[in-house]
Amino acid sequence: GTCIYESPSGQEKKLVTIFAYDGRKMRADILEGLEAGTLQIFDGEKQIYFIRQKKRYAKQDMLGIDRVLDPHYWASSAKYSYLEKSLGDILEQRPCKILRQEKVDDILCYVVDVSDPPDHVRHLWIAPEMGFRVLKIYDESWVGDKQVEFNYRLFYKKYQSNGQTFWFHKLVKYEAINVTPSKDKTSQGNQKKYLFKNTFRAEDFKVNVDVSSLFKLDIPPGTLIYDSASDTYIPAEEILK
Repeated sequence: GTCIYESPSGQEKKLVTIFAYDGRKMRADILEGLEAGTLQIFDGEKQIYFIRQKKRYAKQDMLGIDRVLDPHYWASSAKYSYLEKSLGDILEQRPCKILRQEKVDDILCYVVDVSDPPDHVRHLWIAPEMGFRVLKIYDESWVGDKQVEFNYRLFYKKYQSNGQTFWFHKLVKYEAINVTPSKDKTSQGNQKKYLFKNTFRAEDFKVNVDVSSLFKLDIPPGTLIYDSASDTYIPAEEILK
Protein backbone atom coordinates (compact mmCIF):
# COMPACT_ATOMS: atom_id res chain seq x y z
CA GLY A 1 0.00 0.00 0.00
CA THR A 2 0.88 3.70 -0.13
CA CYS A 3 2.25 5.80 2.71
CA ILE A 4 2.09 9.60 2.58
CA TYR A 5 4.22 11.65 4.95
CA GLU A 6 3.52 15.37 5.31
CA SER A 7 5.37 17.92 7.42
CA PRO A 8 3.85 21.41 7.15
CA SER A 9 6.02 22.89 9.89
CA GLY A 10 9.08 24.92 8.84
CA GLN A 11 8.89 24.24 5.11
CA GLU A 12 6.35 22.13 3.27
CA LYS A 13 7.55 18.56 2.86
CA LYS A 14 5.84 15.55 1.37
CA LEU A 15 6.99 12.02 0.74
CA VAL A 16 4.93 9.38 -1.06
CA THR A 17 6.11 5.78 -0.88
CA ILE A 18 4.66 2.41 -1.86
CA PHE A 19 5.55 -0.25 0.71
CA ALA A 20 5.37 -4.04 0.54
CA TYR A 21 6.16 -6.46 3.36
CA ASP A 22 6.81 -10.17 3.66
CA GLY A 23 7.79 -11.00 7.22
CA ARG A 24 10.95 -9.03 7.93
CA LYS A 25 11.37 -8.21 4.24
CA MET A 26 10.49 -4.70 3.15
CA ARG A 27 10.33 -2.98 -0.24
CA ALA A 28 9.88 0.78 -0.63
CA ASP A 29 9.35 2.52 -3.96
CA ILE A 30 9.68 6.26 -3.35
CA LEU A 31 7.43 8.10 -5.80
CA GLU A 32 7.53 11.67 -4.54
CA GLY A 33 9.90 13.61 -2.31
CA LEU A 34 13.61 14.18 -1.88
CA GLU A 35 14.55 10.60 -2.86
CA ALA A 36 11.92 10.15 -5.59
CA GLY A 37 12.86 7.41 -8.03
CA THR A 38 14.70 5.34 -5.43
CA LEU A 39 13.91 1.68 -4.81
CA GLN A 40 14.91 0.15 -1.47
CA ILE A 41 14.71 -3.57 -0.71
CA PHE A 42 15.51 -4.99 2.72
CA ASP A 43 15.74 -8.81 2.89
CA GLY A 44 15.88 -9.04 6.68
CA GLU A 45 19.68 -8.81 6.82
CA LYS A 46 20.90 -6.41 4.16
CA GLN A 47 19.43 -3.67 2.03
CA ILE A 48 19.84 -2.80 -1.63
CA TYR A 49 19.22 0.69 -3.04
CA PHE A 50 18.54 1.31 -6.71
CA ILE A 51 18.54 4.89 -7.95
CA ARG A 52 16.76 4.59 -11.28
CA GLN A 53 17.84 7.92 -12.76
CA LYS A 54 21.51 7.08 -12.26
CA LYS A 55 21.12 3.31 -12.74
CA ARG A 56 23.19 2.90 -9.60
CA TYR A 57 22.92 0.25 -6.90
CA ALA A 58 24.22 0.36 -3.34
CA LYS A 59 24.22 -2.11 -0.45
CA GLN A 60 24.03 -1.23 3.24
CA ASP A 61 24.09 -3.52 6.27
CA MET A 62 21.79 -1.19 8.23
CA LEU A 63 18.28 -0.33 7.14
CA GLY A 64 18.55 2.99 5.35
CA ILE A 65 14.98 4.21 5.05
CA ASP A 66 13.89 6.58 7.79
CA ARG A 67 12.19 4.27 10.25
CA VAL A 68 9.68 6.89 11.30
CA LEU A 69 8.37 6.91 7.71
CA ASP A 70 7.80 3.16 7.52
CA PRO A 71 4.33 1.97 8.65
CA HIS A 72 5.79 -1.41 9.61
CA TYR A 73 7.93 0.41 12.13
CA TRP A 74 4.98 2.28 13.65
CA ALA A 75 3.70 -1.06 14.92
CA SER A 76 6.87 -1.35 17.03
CA SER A 77 5.91 1.76 19.02
CA ALA A 78 7.74 4.52 17.20
CA LYS A 79 11.29 4.85 18.52
CA TYR A 80 12.17 1.22 19.10
CA SER A 81 14.59 -0.78 16.95
CA TYR A 82 13.27 -1.94 13.60
CA LEU A 83 11.34 -5.19 14.06
CA GLU A 84 13.98 -6.58 16.39
CA LYS A 85 11.54 -7.04 19.25
CA SER A 86 7.81 -7.34 19.63
CA LEU A 87 5.96 -5.00 21.94
CA GLY A 88 5.55 -7.90 24.38
CA ASP A 89 9.30 -8.51 24.47
CA ILE A 90 9.94 -4.80 25.00
CA LEU A 91 7.57 -4.68 27.96
CA GLU A 92 9.12 -7.82 29.47
CA GLN A 93 12.71 -6.67 29.10
CA ARG A 94 12.38 -3.01 30.07
CA PRO A 95 11.46 -1.52 33.47
CA CYS A 96 7.73 -0.86 33.14
CA LYS A 97 4.56 -0.63 35.16
CA ILE A 98 0.87 -0.07 34.56
CA LEU A 99 -0.07 3.40 35.79
CA ARG A 100 -3.83 3.30 35.24
CA GLN A 101 -6.62 2.49 32.82
CA GLU A 102 -7.82 5.27 30.57
CA LYS A 103 -10.03 5.60 27.50
CA VAL A 104 -8.82 6.90 24.15
CA ASP A 105 -11.84 7.73 21.97
CA ASP A 106 -13.99 5.32 24.04
CA ILE A 107 -11.41 2.52 23.71
CA LEU A 108 -10.16 1.33 27.11
CA CYS A 109 -6.36 1.28 27.35
CA TYR A 110 -3.68 0.43 29.84
CA VAL A 111 -1.35 3.39 30.39
CA VAL A 112 2.09 1.81 30.72
CA ASP A 113 5.21 3.59 31.93
CA VAL A 114 8.36 2.42 30.10
CA SER A 115 10.59 5.31 31.19
CA ASP A 116 14.27 4.48 30.87
CA PRO A 117 16.72 6.03 31.71
CA PRO A 118 15.31 7.97 34.69
CA ASP A 119 15.42 11.37 32.94
CA HIS A 120 13.51 10.01 29.96
CA VAL A 121 9.72 9.70 30.29
CA ARG A 122 7.76 7.43 27.96
CA HIS A 123 4.14 6.33 28.38
CA LEU A 124 2.22 3.99 26.08
CA TRP A 125 -1.57 3.70 25.79
CA ILE A 126 -2.21 0.02 24.89
CA ALA A 127 -5.65 -1.24 23.82
CA PRO A 128 -6.37 -4.92 24.68
CA GLU A 129 -9.52 -5.03 22.55
CA MET A 130 -7.47 -4.10 19.46
CA GLY A 131 -4.92 -6.86 19.86
CA PHE A 132 -2.83 -4.79 22.29
CA ARG A 133 -2.09 -2.08 19.74
CA VAL A 134 -0.53 1.19 20.90
CA LEU A 135 -2.96 4.10 20.45
CA LYS A 136 -0.92 6.89 22.04
CA ILE A 137 2.69 7.55 22.97
CA TYR A 138 3.93 10.31 25.23
CA ASP A 139 7.68 10.83 25.23
CA GLU A 140 9.65 13.49 27.08
CA SER A 141 13.43 13.81 26.93
CA TRP A 142 16.26 16.26 26.52
CA VAL A 143 17.45 16.93 22.96
CA GLY A 144 20.61 18.97 23.28
CA ASP A 145 19.71 21.86 25.55
CA LYS A 146 15.98 21.53 24.87
CA GLN A 147 13.44 19.61 26.88
CA VAL A 148 11.18 18.18 24.20
CA GLU A 149 7.74 16.60 24.50
CA PHE A 150 6.77 14.14 21.77
CA ASN A 151 3.14 13.14 21.25
CA TYR A 152 1.99 10.33 18.95
CA ARG A 153 -1.61 9.44 18.17
CA LEU A 154 -2.09 6.26 16.16
CA PHE A 155 -5.25 5.26 14.25
CA TYR A 156 -5.90 1.84 12.74
CA LYS A 157 -7.99 0.16 10.08
CA LYS A 158 -9.49 -3.26 10.70
CA TYR A 159 -8.92 -5.97 8.10
CA GLN A 160 -10.34 -9.48 8.00
CA SER A 161 -8.97 -12.33 5.90
CA ASN A 162 -9.41 -16.11 6.13
CA GLY A 163 -11.16 -15.79 9.47
CA GLN A 164 -8.38 -13.67 10.96
CA THR A 165 -8.50 -10.06 12.09
CA PHE A 166 -5.70 -7.61 11.28
CA TRP A 167 -5.16 -4.07 12.47
CA PHE A 168 -2.94 -1.84 10.35
CA HIS A 169 -2.16 1.83 10.74
CA LYS A 170 -4.16 4.29 8.68
CA LEU A 171 -3.00 7.54 10.31
CA VAL A 172 -0.33 8.70 12.72
CA LYS A 173 -0.15 12.24 14.10
CA TYR A 174 3.22 13.17 15.54
CA GLU A 175 4.25 16.43 17.17
CA ALA A 176 7.24 17.74 19.07
CA ILE A 177 6.99 20.62 21.54
CA ASN A 178 9.80 22.56 23.20
CA VAL A 179 8.82 22.68 26.88
CA THR A 180 12.17 23.92 28.20
CA PRO A 181 11.52 26.15 31.24
CA SER A 182 12.08 29.81 30.44
CA LYS A 183 15.05 31.53 32.06
CA ASP A 184 13.32 34.87 31.72
CA LYS A 185 11.88 35.64 35.16
CA THR A 186 9.55 38.25 33.68
CA SER A 187 8.01 35.70 31.33
CA GLN A 188 4.31 35.11 31.83
CA GLY A 189 4.43 31.35 32.28
CA ASN A 190 6.03 28.76 30.07
CA GLN A 191 4.62 28.88 26.56
CA LYS A 192 4.86 25.71 24.51
CA LYS A 193 6.65 26.09 21.20
CA TYR A 194 5.90 23.54 18.49
CA LEU A 195 9.03 22.28 16.78
CA PHE A 196 7.03 20.37 14.20
CA LYS A 197 3.73 18.61 13.52
CA ASN A 198 3.78 15.68 11.13
CA THR A 199 1.17 13.31 9.76
CA PHE A 200 1.59 9.87 8.23
CA ARG A 201 -1.25 8.35 6.18
CA ALA A 202 -1.36 4.76 5.01
CA GLU A 203 -3.72 4.18 2.09
CA ASP A 204 -4.96 1.28 -0.07
CA PHE A 205 -3.09 -1.38 1.93
CA LYS A 206 -3.96 -5.02 1.22
CA VAL A 207 -3.18 -7.93 3.53
CA ASN A 208 -2.49 -11.61 2.83
CA VAL A 209 -1.51 -11.09 -0.81
CA ASP A 210 1.46 -12.69 -2.55
CA VAL A 211 4.25 -10.10 -2.85
CA SER A 212 7.15 -12.55 -3.29
CA SER A 213 7.79 -11.38 -6.87
CA LEU A 214 8.45 -7.83 -5.61
CA PHE A 215 11.57 -8.99 -3.79
CA LYS A 216 13.27 -10.45 -6.85
CA LEU A 217 15.90 -8.07 -8.21
CA ASP A 218 16.88 -8.63 -11.82
CA ILE A 219 20.39 -7.16 -11.70
CA PRO A 220 22.60 -8.09 -14.66
CA PRO A 221 25.69 -10.20 -13.77
CA GLY A 222 28.81 -8.07 -13.47
CA THR A 223 26.95 -5.02 -12.24
CA LEU A 224 29.05 -3.34 -9.59
CA ILE A 225 27.24 -2.52 -6.34
CA TYR A 226 28.65 -0.09 -3.81
CA ASP A 227 29.06 -1.78 -0.41
CA SER A 228 28.97 0.75 2.44
CA ALA A 229 30.51 -1.69 4.95
CA SER A 230 33.75 -2.16 2.96
CA ASP A 231 33.59 1.13 1.01
CA THR A 232 34.21 -0.83 -2.19
CA TYR A 233 32.28 -1.90 -5.30
CA ILE A 234 31.36 -5.60 -5.43
CA PRO A 235 29.88 -7.58 -8.36
CA ALA A 236 26.14 -8.10 -7.95
CA GLU A 237 26.41 -11.90 -8.03
CA GLU A 238 28.63 -11.80 -4.92
CA ILE A 239 26.12 -9.75 -2.93
CA LEU A 240 22.95 -11.45 -4.11
CA LYS A 241 24.07 -15.05 -4.04
